[in-house]
Amino acid sequence: MEKKEEVNSLIGKEIIEAMTPGQLTVLINSLLSLLDDKKKKHLITVLDKDIADTLSQILDPSKKSSKHTATDSKYQEDWRKLWDKWYNFTSELGDEDGKYVFQEHHWETPEFDGYTFSNDLEKISEELLPILDKIYSLNIEDDEFFQDELKDIESSISGYPEWMGAEYSECILERCTTICFLKWEWNVARSREQPSKTFLERIIAIEDNLRIIELDDTAFIDFFTSLPEDVRRQLYEHIKANKNNPDWEKRLKSSYSKWHKIYDSLSSSFNTEEYLENCLKYLPENWRYGLPLVENLLQRKEYIQAEEFIEKTFSIFLRFEQSKEWLPEETLLIVSMRYHSQDREDRIIKLLQNWTLIAERLGNKKRAAMLSVQLTIYKDPFQWNAVLNEFKKLMNSSFPGSAKPLLGQWQNFIANKSVVSHSDNYDELCDSWIHWLVETGIEEIKDKYWFSDKVKNWLIFLSENSSQFKAQQDLVCTLTEDLTLMTPIKKQYPGLYEIVTSDKYLNQKCSSFRRKWLRNMEVDKILTILIEFWKSNIAIIIPDPSKAYGYHYSEQVKWLLAVKELNSKAYNEIIRKWKIYHKRRRNLWKAVKEAGLPF
Repeated sequence: MEKKEEVNSLIGKEIIEAMTPGQLTVLINSLLSLLDDKKKKHLITVLDKDIADTLSQILDPSKKSSKHTATDSKYQEDWRKLWDKWYNFTSELGDEDGKYVFQEHHWETPEFDGYTFSNDLEKISEELLPILDKIYSLNIEDDEFFQDELKDIESSISGYPEWMGAEYSECILERCTTICFLKWEWNVARSREQPSKTFLERIIAIEDNLRIIELDDTAFIDFFTSLPEDVRRQLYEHIKANKNNPDWEKRLKSSYSKWHKIYDSLSSSFNTEEYLENCLKYLPENWRYGLPLVENLLQRKEYIQAEEFIEKTFSIFLRFEQSKEWLPEETLLIVSMRYHSQDREDRIIKLLQNWTLIAERLGNKKRAAMLSVQLTIYKDPFQWNAVLNEFKKLMNSSFPGSAKPLLGQWQNFIANKSVVSHSDNYDELCDSWIHWLVETGIEEIKDKYWFSDKVKNWLIFLSENSSQFKAQQDLVCTLTEDLTLMTPIKKQYPGLYEIVTSDKYLNQKCSSFRRKWLRNMEVDKILTILIEFWKSNIAIIIPDPSKAYGYHYSEQVKWLLAVKELNSKAYNEIIRKWKIYHKRRRNLWKAVKEAGLPF
Protein backbone atom coordinates (compact mmCIF):
# COMPACT_ATOMS: atom_id res chain seq x y z
CA MET A 1 0.00 0.00 0.00
CA GLU A 2 1.36 3.39 -1.00
CA LYS A 3 2.24 5.84 1.70
CA LYS A 4 -0.09 8.82 2.10
CA GLU A 5 2.75 11.32 1.38
CA GLU A 6 3.60 9.56 -1.90
CA VAL A 7 -0.04 9.56 -2.99
CA ASN A 8 -0.35 13.31 -2.20
CA SER A 9 2.88 13.97 -4.09
CA LEU A 10 1.56 12.16 -7.16
CA ILE A 11 -1.73 14.04 -6.95
CA GLY A 12 0.10 17.38 -6.70
CA LYS A 13 2.25 16.53 -9.71
CA GLU A 14 -0.78 15.42 -11.69
CA ILE A 15 -2.61 18.66 -10.84
CA ILE A 16 0.39 20.78 -11.97
CA GLU A 17 0.65 18.90 -15.25
CA ALA A 18 -3.10 19.11 -15.88
CA MET A 19 -3.55 22.88 -15.43
CA THR A 20 -2.25 26.15 -16.75
CA PRO A 21 -0.44 28.54 -14.35
CA GLY A 22 -3.55 30.73 -14.34
CA GLN A 23 -5.79 27.83 -13.39
CA LEU A 24 -3.38 26.80 -10.63
CA THR A 25 -3.57 30.34 -9.26
CA VAL A 26 -7.39 30.15 -9.16
CA LEU A 27 -7.23 26.74 -7.48
CA ILE A 28 -4.80 27.85 -4.76
CA ASN A 29 -6.75 31.05 -4.08
CA SER A 30 -9.96 29.01 -3.74
CA LEU A 31 -8.38 26.48 -1.40
CA LEU A 32 -6.90 29.20 0.83
CA SER A 33 -10.22 31.02 0.95
CA LEU A 34 -11.74 27.89 2.55
CA LEU A 35 -9.29 28.09 5.45
CA ASP A 36 -9.82 30.33 8.44
CA ASP A 37 -6.83 31.89 10.25
CA LYS A 38 -6.53 28.93 12.63
CA LYS A 39 -6.37 26.41 9.81
CA LYS A 40 -3.87 28.54 7.90
CA LYS A 41 -1.60 28.61 10.95
CA HIS A 42 -1.98 24.85 11.31
CA LEU A 43 -1.11 24.39 7.63
CA ILE A 44 2.12 26.33 8.14
CA THR A 45 3.12 24.13 11.09
CA VAL A 46 2.90 20.90 9.07
CA LEU A 47 4.86 22.12 6.08
CA ASP A 48 8.58 21.89 5.36
CA LYS A 49 10.35 24.86 7.01
CA ASP A 50 11.46 26.37 3.70
CA ILE A 51 7.92 26.24 2.32
CA ALA A 52 6.40 27.28 5.65
CA ASP A 53 8.58 30.41 5.96
CA THR A 54 7.79 31.49 2.41
CA LEU A 55 4.06 30.86 2.76
CA SER A 56 4.06 32.73 6.07
CA GLN A 57 5.58 35.79 4.36
CA ILE A 58 3.05 35.63 1.54
CA LEU A 59 0.08 35.34 3.88
CA ASP A 60 1.43 38.09 6.15
CA PRO A 61 3.11 40.84 4.02
CA SER A 62 4.48 42.51 7.16
CA LYS A 63 6.86 39.55 7.53
CA LYS A 64 8.38 39.95 4.06
CA SER A 65 12.15 40.35 4.23
CA SER A 66 12.56 41.41 0.59
CA LYS A 67 10.63 42.36 -2.51
CA HIS A 68 11.23 38.92 -3.96
CA THR A 69 9.52 36.15 -1.99
CA ALA A 70 10.29 32.54 -2.83
CA THR A 71 11.40 29.32 -1.21
CA ASP A 72 15.08 28.50 -1.08
CA SER A 73 14.47 25.72 -3.58
CA LYS A 74 12.76 28.18 -5.93
CA TYR A 75 15.71 30.57 -5.64
CA GLN A 76 18.09 27.74 -6.54
CA GLU A 77 15.92 26.64 -9.45
CA ASP A 78 15.80 30.19 -10.84
CA TRP A 79 19.56 30.51 -10.36
CA ARG A 80 20.24 27.32 -12.31
CA LYS A 81 17.92 28.35 -15.13
CA LEU A 82 19.63 31.72 -15.47
CA TRP A 83 23.06 30.16 -15.55
CA ASP A 84 21.91 27.70 -18.19
CA LYS A 85 21.10 30.75 -20.34
CA TRP A 86 24.45 32.32 -19.42
CA TYR A 87 26.33 29.20 -20.48
CA ASN A 88 24.40 29.06 -23.74
CA PHE A 89 25.98 32.42 -24.52
CA THR A 90 29.49 31.68 -23.28
CA SER A 91 29.54 28.31 -25.10
CA GLU A 92 29.53 30.29 -28.36
CA LEU A 93 32.91 31.84 -27.53
CA GLY A 94 35.89 30.52 -29.44
CA ASP A 95 33.83 29.33 -32.40
CA GLU A 96 34.95 31.22 -35.50
CA ASP A 97 31.55 30.49 -37.07
CA GLY A 98 29.63 31.26 -33.88
CA LYS A 99 27.30 34.03 -32.80
CA TYR A 100 29.99 36.43 -31.60
CA VAL A 101 31.96 36.73 -34.81
CA PHE A 102 31.30 39.84 -36.89
CA GLN A 103 32.13 40.13 -40.58
CA GLU A 104 30.46 42.93 -42.53
CA HIS A 105 31.85 41.90 -45.93
CA HIS A 106 33.08 38.52 -47.05
CA TRP A 107 36.48 39.93 -48.01
CA GLU A 108 37.06 41.40 -44.54
CA THR A 109 38.71 39.54 -41.66
CA PRO A 110 36.14 38.28 -39.13
CA GLU A 111 36.30 39.94 -35.72
CA PHE A 112 35.20 39.02 -32.22
CA ASP A 113 32.00 40.96 -31.45
CA GLY A 114 32.54 41.82 -27.79
CA TYR A 115 29.68 44.33 -27.75
CA THR A 116 26.99 41.78 -28.64
CA PHE A 117 28.46 39.25 -26.20
CA SER A 118 28.51 41.67 -23.26
CA ASN A 119 25.00 42.84 -24.16
CA ASP A 120 23.73 39.25 -24.02
CA LEU A 121 25.34 38.71 -20.61
CA GLU A 122 23.78 41.94 -19.39
CA LYS A 123 20.27 40.60 -20.06
CA ILE A 124 20.99 37.62 -17.81
CA SER A 125 22.74 39.77 -15.19
CA GLU A 126 19.65 41.97 -14.84
CA GLU A 127 17.80 38.87 -13.62
CA LEU A 128 20.70 37.54 -11.55
CA LEU A 129 21.23 40.73 -9.59
CA PRO A 130 18.01 40.72 -7.47
CA ILE A 131 18.60 37.16 -6.20
CA LEU A 132 22.38 37.21 -5.87
CA ASP A 133 22.57 38.05 -2.15
CA LYS A 134 20.09 35.31 -1.31
CA ILE A 135 21.97 32.75 -3.40
CA TYR A 136 25.24 33.61 -1.67
CA SER A 137 23.59 33.11 1.73
CA LEU A 138 22.46 29.63 0.67
CA ASN A 139 26.12 28.67 0.22
CA ILE A 140 25.54 26.68 -2.98
CA GLU A 141 28.47 28.20 -4.89
CA ASP A 142 32.17 28.60 -4.10
CA ASP A 143 33.51 32.02 -3.12
CA GLU A 144 35.56 32.07 -6.32
CA PHE A 145 32.48 31.43 -8.47
CA PHE A 146 32.42 34.79 -10.30
CA GLN A 147 36.20 35.11 -10.47
CA ASP A 148 36.39 31.71 -12.13
CA GLU A 149 33.62 32.66 -14.53
CA LEU A 150 35.50 35.78 -15.70
CA LYS A 151 38.63 33.69 -16.18
CA ASP A 152 36.68 31.13 -18.19
CA ILE A 153 35.29 33.86 -20.43
CA GLU A 154 38.78 35.18 -21.13
CA SER A 155 40.04 31.67 -21.80
CA SER A 156 37.18 31.03 -24.23
CA ILE A 157 37.79 34.30 -26.10
CA SER A 158 41.46 33.30 -26.43
CA GLY A 159 40.20 30.16 -28.16
CA TYR A 160 39.43 32.04 -31.36
CA PRO A 161 42.00 31.51 -34.16
CA GLU A 162 45.08 33.65 -33.68
CA TRP A 163 44.57 35.46 -37.00
CA MET A 164 41.28 36.93 -35.70
CA GLY A 165 43.12 38.89 -32.99
CA ALA A 166 40.23 38.43 -30.56
CA GLU A 167 42.49 39.09 -27.59
CA TYR A 168 42.92 42.67 -28.84
CA SER A 169 39.19 43.30 -29.27
CA GLU A 170 37.19 45.48 -26.92
CA CYS A 171 34.89 43.62 -24.56
CA ILE A 172 33.53 45.75 -21.72
CA LEU A 173 31.05 44.02 -19.45
CA GLU A 174 28.01 46.21 -18.86
CA ARG A 175 26.58 47.69 -15.70
CA CYS A 176 24.55 44.83 -14.16
CA THR A 177 27.22 42.25 -15.03
CA THR A 178 29.86 44.39 -13.34
CA ILE A 179 27.71 44.90 -10.26
CA CYS A 180 26.95 41.17 -10.04
CA PHE A 181 30.66 40.46 -9.85
CA LEU A 182 31.31 43.23 -7.30
CA LYS A 183 28.33 42.32 -5.14
CA TRP A 184 29.41 38.67 -5.03
CA GLU A 185 32.92 39.68 -4.02
CA TRP A 186 31.55 42.00 -1.34
CA ASN A 187 29.49 39.13 0.07
CA VAL A 188 32.64 37.02 0.19
CA ALA A 189 34.62 39.81 1.87
CA ARG A 190 31.96 40.42 4.52
CA SER A 191 32.44 36.88 5.78
CA ARG A 192 36.16 37.53 6.46
CA GLU A 193 37.95 39.25 9.35
CA GLN A 194 38.92 42.42 7.45
CA PRO A 195 36.11 42.92 4.92
CA SER A 196 37.32 46.17 3.33
CA LYS A 197 40.89 45.04 2.87
CA THR A 198 39.80 41.60 1.65
CA PHE A 199 37.38 43.17 -0.82
CA LEU A 200 40.05 45.43 -2.32
CA GLU A 201 42.61 42.64 -2.54
CA ARG A 202 40.22 40.24 -4.25
CA ILE A 203 38.96 42.85 -6.74
CA ILE A 204 42.46 43.98 -7.63
CA ALA A 205 43.74 40.41 -8.00
CA ILE A 206 41.11 39.48 -10.57
CA GLU A 207 41.34 42.87 -12.32
CA ASP A 208 45.12 42.51 -12.70
CA ASN A 209 44.63 39.08 -14.28
CA LEU A 210 42.11 40.24 -16.87
CA ARG A 211 43.68 40.80 -20.27
CA ILE A 212 40.71 40.95 -22.64
CA ILE A 213 37.49 41.80 -20.85
CA GLU A 214 36.96 44.93 -18.77
CA LEU A 215 34.44 46.00 -16.17
CA ASP A 216 32.16 49.00 -16.58
CA ASP A 217 33.95 51.95 -14.95
CA THR A 218 30.82 53.91 -14.02
CA ALA A 219 29.17 50.88 -12.39
CA PHE A 220 32.46 50.14 -10.63
CA ILE A 221 32.66 53.64 -9.15
CA ASP A 222 28.97 53.72 -8.25
CA PHE A 223 29.24 50.44 -6.36
CA PHE A 224 32.16 51.61 -4.25
CA THR A 225 30.57 54.95 -3.44
CA SER A 226 27.30 53.25 -2.42
CA LEU A 227 28.91 51.09 0.27
CA PRO A 228 28.15 51.88 3.95
CA GLU A 229 30.00 54.85 5.44
CA ASP A 230 32.15 52.80 7.81
CA VAL A 231 33.24 50.56 4.94
CA ARG A 232 34.08 53.52 2.73
CA ARG A 233 36.12 55.07 5.54
CA GLN A 234 38.11 51.83 5.91
CA LEU A 235 38.66 51.73 2.14
CA TYR A 236 39.88 55.32 2.23
CA GLU A 237 42.32 54.63 5.06
CA HIS A 238 43.68 51.55 3.29
CA ILE A 239 44.23 53.31 -0.05
CA LYS A 240 45.73 56.35 1.68
CA ALA A 241 48.18 54.18 3.58
CA ASN A 242 49.25 52.44 0.38
CA LYS A 243 48.97 55.19 -2.24
CA ASN A 244 52.75 55.60 -2.47
CA ASN A 245 53.27 51.92 -3.23
CA PRO A 246 54.19 51.35 -6.89
CA ASP A 247 51.01 49.38 -7.64
CA TRP A 248 48.73 52.03 -6.18
CA GLU A 249 50.74 54.86 -7.71
CA LYS A 250 50.04 53.30 -11.08
CA ARG A 251 46.30 53.01 -10.38
CA LEU A 252 46.00 56.57 -9.10
CA LYS A 253 48.29 58.21 -11.64
CA SER A 254 45.60 59.32 -14.10
CA SER A 255 42.76 61.50 -12.87
CA TYR A 256 40.52 59.70 -15.38
CA SER A 257 41.09 56.22 -13.95
CA LYS A 258 38.27 54.61 -11.99
CA TRP A 259 40.50 54.07 -8.94
CA HIS A 260 41.47 57.73 -8.90
CA LYS A 261 37.79 58.72 -9.06
CA ILE A 262 36.97 56.31 -6.24
CA TYR A 263 39.76 57.74 -4.09
CA ASP A 264 38.56 61.27 -4.90
CA SER A 265 35.08 60.41 -3.74
CA LEU A 266 36.37 58.82 -0.56
CA SER A 267 38.74 61.66 0.29
CA SER A 268 36.01 64.25 -0.35
CA SER A 269 33.94 62.47 2.32
CA PHE A 270 36.65 61.88 4.90
CA ASN A 271 39.48 64.35 4.29
CA THR A 272 38.40 67.60 2.62
CA GLU A 273 41.85 69.18 2.85
CA GLU A 274 43.49 66.31 0.99
CA TYR A 275 40.69 66.28 -1.58
CA LEU A 276 41.18 69.98 -2.37
CA GLU A 277 44.94 69.48 -2.64
CA ASN A 278 44.33 66.74 -5.21
CA CYS A 279 41.88 68.99 -7.07
CA LEU A 280 44.54 71.68 -7.32
CA LYS A 281 47.17 69.15 -8.40
CA TYR A 282 45.08 67.55 -11.14
CA LEU A 283 43.20 70.61 -12.42
CA PRO A 284 45.60 71.13 -15.37
CA GLU A 285 44.87 67.54 -16.44
CA ASN A 286 41.11 67.50 -15.81
CA TRP A 287 38.91 70.62 -15.81
CA ARG A 288 36.30 68.89 -13.60
CA TYR A 289 38.50 69.54 -10.55
CA GLY A 290 37.84 73.26 -10.92
CA LEU A 291 34.31 73.23 -9.49
CA PRO A 292 35.23 71.95 -5.97
CA LEU A 293 38.00 74.53 -5.72
CA VAL A 294 35.67 77.34 -6.79
CA GLU A 295 32.91 76.31 -4.40
CA ASN A 296 35.38 76.11 -1.53
CA LEU A 297 36.55 79.66 -2.26
CA LEU A 298 32.93 80.84 -2.51
CA GLN A 299 32.21 79.45 0.95
CA ARG A 300 35.14 81.53 2.21
CA LYS A 301 33.89 84.57 0.19
CA GLU A 302 37.20 84.83 -1.66
CA TYR A 303 35.54 86.02 -4.87
CA ILE A 304 38.55 87.34 -6.75
CA GLN A 305 40.50 84.10 -6.37
CA ALA A 306 37.34 82.08 -7.16
CA GLU A 307 36.96 83.96 -10.46
CA GLU A 308 40.59 83.28 -11.32
CA PHE A 309 39.99 79.56 -10.85
CA ILE A 310 36.84 79.68 -12.97
CA GLU A 311 38.73 81.40 -15.78
CA LYS A 312 41.48 78.80 -15.54
CA THR A 313 38.94 75.96 -15.48
CA PHE A 314 37.21 77.16 -18.65
CA SER A 315 40.54 77.58 -20.42
CA ILE A 316 41.35 73.94 -19.61
CA PHE A 317 37.84 72.81 -20.59
CA LEU A 318 38.14 74.56 -23.96
CA ARG A 319 41.77 73.43 -24.35
CA PHE A 320 42.99 76.96 -24.78
CA GLU A 321 46.67 77.75 -24.60
CA GLN A 322 47.94 78.99 -21.26
CA SER A 323 48.26 82.55 -22.58
CA LYS A 324 44.66 82.58 -23.83
CA GLU A 325 41.46 82.78 -21.83
CA TRP A 326 37.77 82.51 -22.64
CA LEU A 327 35.93 85.80 -22.21
CA PRO A 328 32.15 85.43 -21.88
CA GLU A 329 31.69 88.95 -23.26
CA GLU A 330 33.29 88.03 -26.59
CA THR A 331 32.57 84.43 -27.57
CA LEU A 332 29.71 82.02 -26.99
CA LEU A 333 30.72 78.99 -25.00
CA ILE A 334 28.91 76.60 -27.37
CA VAL A 335 30.89 78.08 -30.27
CA SER A 336 34.19 77.54 -28.46
CA MET A 337 33.46 73.89 -27.65
CA ARG A 338 35.31 72.47 -30.64
CA TYR A 339 36.59 69.44 -28.73
CA HIS A 340 33.42 68.55 -26.84
CA SER A 341 30.09 66.99 -27.68
CA GLN A 342 27.02 69.18 -27.48
CA ASP A 343 25.76 67.20 -24.46
CA ARG A 344 25.32 69.44 -21.45
CA GLU A 345 27.58 69.03 -18.44
CA ASP A 346 26.02 69.75 -15.04
CA ARG A 347 29.42 70.95 -13.80
CA ILE A 348 29.62 73.57 -16.55
CA ILE A 349 26.14 74.82 -15.69
CA LYS A 350 27.18 75.08 -12.05
CA LEU A 351 30.39 76.91 -12.97
CA LEU A 352 28.44 79.44 -15.05
CA GLN A 353 25.98 79.94 -12.19
CA ASN A 354 28.84 80.45 -9.73
CA TRP A 355 30.58 82.86 -12.06
CA THR A 356 27.40 84.92 -12.42
CA LEU A 357 27.16 85.10 -8.63
CA ILE A 358 30.83 86.09 -8.34
CA ALA A 359 30.45 88.82 -10.98
CA GLU A 360 27.48 90.23 -9.05
CA ARG A 361 29.41 90.14 -5.76
CA LEU A 362 32.32 91.96 -7.42
CA GLY A 363 29.99 94.59 -8.89
CA ASN A 364 30.67 93.58 -12.52
CA LYS A 365 27.11 93.94 -13.82
CA LYS A 366 28.09 93.67 -17.47
CA ARG A 367 29.85 90.34 -17.00
CA ALA A 368 26.96 89.01 -14.89
CA ALA A 369 24.51 89.89 -17.67
CA MET A 370 26.70 88.26 -20.35
CA LEU A 371 27.07 85.15 -18.22
CA SER A 372 23.29 84.95 -17.87
CA VAL A 373 23.05 84.86 -21.68
CA GLN A 374 25.82 82.27 -21.86
CA LEU A 375 24.08 80.07 -19.29
CA THR A 376 20.71 80.18 -21.07
CA ILE A 377 22.27 79.30 -24.42
CA TYR A 378 24.47 76.58 -22.97
CA LYS A 379 21.51 74.91 -21.25
CA ASP A 380 19.55 74.75 -24.51
CA PRO A 381 20.58 76.80 -27.54
CA PHE A 382 17.42 75.78 -29.42
CA GLN A 383 14.92 77.39 -27.02
CA TRP A 384 14.47 80.46 -29.20
CA ASN A 385 12.08 82.30 -26.87
CA ALA A 386 14.29 81.92 -23.80
CA VAL A 387 17.45 82.91 -25.68
CA LEU A 388 15.93 85.94 -27.38
CA ASN A 389 14.41 87.12 -24.10
CA GLU A 390 17.93 87.16 -22.66
CA PHE A 391 19.20 89.21 -25.60
CA LYS A 392 16.29 91.64 -25.30
CA LYS A 393 17.12 92.19 -21.63
CA LEU A 394 20.73 92.82 -22.61
CA MET A 395 19.68 95.30 -25.31
CA ASN A 396 17.56 97.20 -22.79
CA SER A 397 20.39 97.31 -20.25
CA SER A 398 23.06 99.98 -19.83
CA PHE A 399 25.36 98.11 -22.27
CA PRO A 400 23.20 97.19 -25.31
CA GLY A 401 26.18 97.07 -27.69
CA SER A 402 27.50 93.95 -25.96
CA ALA A 403 24.60 91.87 -27.27
CA LYS A 404 25.38 92.15 -30.98
CA PRO A 405 28.51 89.91 -31.21
CA LEU A 406 26.97 87.08 -29.18
CA LEU A 407 23.61 87.34 -30.96
CA GLY A 408 25.37 87.01 -34.32
CA GLN A 409 27.26 83.96 -33.12
CA TRP A 410 24.05 82.33 -31.88
CA GLN A 411 22.34 83.03 -35.22
CA ASN A 412 25.27 81.44 -37.05
CA PHE A 413 25.13 78.42 -34.74
CA ILE A 414 21.39 77.92 -35.37
CA ALA A 415 21.82 78.39 -39.12
CA ASN A 416 24.59 75.81 -39.36
CA LYS A 417 22.73 73.30 -37.21
CA SER A 418 19.79 73.77 -39.58
CA VAL A 419 21.65 72.72 -42.71
CA VAL A 420 24.74 70.71 -41.79
CA SER A 421 25.00 67.61 -39.60
CA HIS A 422 27.71 67.69 -36.91
CA SER A 423 28.97 71.07 -38.11
CA ASP A 424 31.57 73.05 -36.20
CA ASN A 425 31.88 75.80 -38.85
CA TYR A 426 29.68 78.23 -36.98
CA ASP A 427 31.03 81.28 -38.83
CA GLU A 428 30.32 79.85 -42.27
CA LEU A 429 26.69 81.02 -42.51
CA CYS A 430 26.44 84.65 -41.48
CA ASP A 431 23.41 85.96 -43.43
CA SER A 432 20.59 83.63 -44.37
CA TRP A 433 16.81 83.26 -44.15
CA ILE A 434 17.35 81.64 -40.75
CA HIS A 435 19.14 84.75 -39.53
CA TRP A 436 16.25 86.88 -40.83
CA LEU A 437 13.73 84.62 -39.10
CA VAL A 438 15.53 85.19 -35.79
CA GLU A 439 15.58 88.94 -36.39
CA THR A 440 11.77 89.03 -36.57
CA GLY A 441 11.82 88.15 -32.89
CA ILE A 442 14.29 90.91 -32.02
CA GLU A 443 13.23 94.03 -33.93
CA GLU A 444 9.58 95.10 -34.17
CA ILE A 445 10.01 96.67 -37.62
CA LYS A 446 11.16 93.32 -39.00
CA ASP A 447 7.82 91.56 -39.28
CA LYS A 448 6.49 88.71 -41.45
CA TYR A 449 6.13 91.03 -44.48
CA TRP A 450 9.73 92.12 -44.16
CA PHE A 451 10.76 88.46 -43.91
CA SER A 452 8.78 87.50 -47.04
CA ASP A 453 10.42 90.29 -49.04
CA LYS A 454 13.86 89.19 -47.86
CA VAL A 455 13.21 85.60 -48.95
CA LYS A 456 11.76 86.73 -52.28
CA ASN A 457 14.78 88.92 -53.09
CA TRP A 458 17.12 86.15 -52.01
CA LEU A 459 15.52 83.65 -54.39
CA ILE A 460 15.64 86.20 -57.21
CA PHE A 461 19.36 86.63 -56.52
CA LEU A 462 19.92 82.87 -56.60
CA SER A 463 17.99 82.59 -59.88
CA GLU A 464 20.35 85.10 -61.43
CA ASN A 465 23.48 83.53 -59.92
CA SER A 466 23.58 79.75 -60.47
CA SER A 467 26.90 79.41 -58.64
CA GLN A 468 25.33 80.95 -55.55
CA PHE A 469 22.35 78.59 -55.83
CA LYS A 470 24.76 75.66 -55.79
CA ALA A 471 26.60 77.15 -52.80
CA GLN A 472 23.37 77.79 -50.87
CA GLN A 473 21.53 74.65 -51.92
CA ASP A 474 21.27 73.35 -48.34
CA LEU A 475 19.55 76.54 -47.19
CA VAL A 476 16.98 76.30 -49.99
CA CYS A 477 16.35 72.63 -49.21
CA THR A 478 15.85 73.32 -45.49
CA LEU A 479 13.35 76.10 -46.19
CA THR A 480 11.51 73.87 -48.65
CA GLU A 481 11.32 70.96 -46.22
CA ASP A 482 10.05 73.21 -43.44
CA LEU A 483 7.31 74.70 -45.63
CA THR A 484 6.20 71.41 -47.18
CA LEU A 485 5.72 69.96 -43.70
CA MET A 486 3.33 72.82 -42.90
CA THR A 487 1.18 72.47 -46.02
CA PRO A 488 -0.46 69.67 -48.06
CA ILE A 489 1.82 70.46 -51.00
CA LYS A 490 4.03 67.51 -49.98
CA LYS A 491 1.52 65.22 -51.69
CA GLN A 492 1.61 67.31 -54.86
CA TYR A 493 5.41 67.22 -55.14
CA PRO A 494 6.59 64.00 -53.45
CA GLY A 495 9.76 63.93 -55.55
CA LEU A 496 10.75 67.41 -54.41
CA TYR A 497 10.03 66.48 -50.80
CA GLU A 498 12.26 63.42 -51.14
CA ILE A 499 15.30 65.41 -52.27
CA VAL A 500 14.98 68.15 -49.66
CA THR A 501 14.80 65.67 -46.77
CA SER A 502 17.96 63.70 -47.57
CA ASP A 503 19.88 64.58 -44.38
CA LYS A 504 18.35 62.42 -41.64
CA TYR A 505 20.90 63.51 -39.03
CA LEU A 506 20.08 67.18 -38.65
CA ASN A 507 19.24 68.31 -35.14
CA GLN A 508 15.51 67.67 -34.74
CA LYS A 509 15.12 70.02 -31.79
CA CYS A 510 16.64 72.83 -33.82
CA SER A 511 14.22 72.05 -36.67
CA SER A 512 11.22 71.99 -34.34
CA PHE A 513 11.77 75.48 -32.94
CA ARG A 514 12.69 76.91 -36.34
CA ARG A 515 9.44 75.62 -37.86
CA LYS A 516 7.43 76.92 -34.93
CA TRP A 517 8.66 80.43 -35.70
CA LEU A 518 8.31 79.99 -39.45
CA ARG A 519 4.58 79.26 -39.04
CA ASN A 520 4.12 82.90 -38.02
CA MET A 521 5.44 84.11 -41.38
CA GLU A 522 3.58 84.34 -44.72
CA VAL A 523 3.87 80.60 -45.34
CA ASP A 524 1.60 80.31 -48.39
CA LYS A 525 3.13 83.30 -50.14
CA ILE A 526 6.70 82.16 -49.54
CA LEU A 527 5.91 78.61 -50.62
CA THR A 528 4.37 79.79 -53.90
CA ILE A 529 7.50 81.82 -54.69
CA LEU A 530 9.72 78.90 -53.65
CA ILE A 531 7.94 76.33 -55.87
CA GLU A 532 8.28 78.63 -58.85
CA PHE A 533 11.95 79.04 -58.02
CA TRP A 534 12.41 75.25 -58.00
CA LYS A 535 10.60 74.84 -61.31
CA SER A 536 12.92 77.34 -62.97
CA ASN A 537 16.19 76.26 -61.35
CA ILE A 538 16.16 72.63 -60.23
CA ALA A 539 18.01 71.47 -63.36
CA ILE A 540 21.01 73.57 -62.31
CA ILE A 541 21.87 71.40 -59.32
CA ILE A 542 20.96 67.89 -60.44
CA PRO A 543 23.91 65.59 -59.57
CA ASP A 544 26.31 64.80 -62.40
CA PRO A 545 26.24 61.05 -63.31
CA SER A 546 29.99 61.15 -63.95
CA LYS A 547 30.48 61.82 -60.23
CA ALA A 548 28.28 58.97 -59.03
CA TYR A 549 29.83 56.78 -56.33
CA GLY A 550 30.57 53.19 -57.37
CA TYR A 551 28.43 53.41 -60.53
CA HIS A 552 25.28 53.64 -58.44
CA TYR A 553 22.81 56.20 -59.74
CA SER A 554 20.01 56.19 -57.18
CA GLU A 555 20.74 59.82 -56.26
CA GLN A 556 20.55 60.97 -59.88
CA VAL A 557 17.27 59.09 -60.41
CA LYS A 558 15.79 60.62 -57.25
CA TRP A 559 16.52 64.09 -58.62
CA LEU A 560 15.18 63.17 -62.06
CA LEU A 561 11.84 62.26 -60.50
CA ALA A 562 11.68 65.69 -58.86
CA VAL A 563 12.63 67.49 -62.07
CA LYS A 564 9.94 65.64 -64.05
CA GLU A 565 7.14 66.55 -61.63
CA LEU A 566 8.24 70.21 -61.51
CA ASN A 567 9.35 70.95 -65.07
CA SER A 568 8.86 68.37 -67.81
CA LYS A 569 10.64 70.59 -70.34
CA ALA A 570 13.77 70.74 -68.18
CA TYR A 571 13.51 66.98 -67.67
CA ASN A 572 13.49 66.29 -71.41
CA GLU A 573 16.50 68.55 -71.89
CA ILE A 574 18.45 66.73 -69.17
CA ILE A 575 17.67 63.35 -70.74
CA ARG A 576 18.73 64.67 -74.18
CA LYS A 577 22.10 65.83 -72.85
CA TRP A 578 22.68 62.67 -70.81
CA LYS A 579 22.07 60.54 -73.88
CA ILE A 580 24.94 62.35 -75.54
CA TYR A 581 27.41 62.56 -72.66
CA HIS A 582 26.50 59.45 -70.67
CA LYS A 583 25.18 57.05 -73.28
CA ARG A 584 27.66 54.32 -72.25
CA ARG A 585 26.56 54.31 -68.61
CA ARG A 586 24.37 51.22 -68.77
CA ASN A 587 23.68 51.21 -65.03
CA LEU A 588 22.40 54.76 -65.26
CA TRP A 589 19.82 53.96 -67.93
CA LYS A 590 18.91 50.75 -66.16
CA ALA A 591 18.17 52.75 -62.99
CA VAL A 592 16.14 55.31 -64.99
CA LYS A 593 14.10 52.52 -66.55
CA GLU A 594 13.50 50.77 -63.22
CA ALA A 595 12.17 54.05 -61.81
CA GLY A 596 9.60 54.14 -64.61
CA LEU A 597 10.99 57.34 -66.10
CA PRO A 598 10.77 57.94 -69.87
CA PHE A 599 13.96 58.37 -71.91
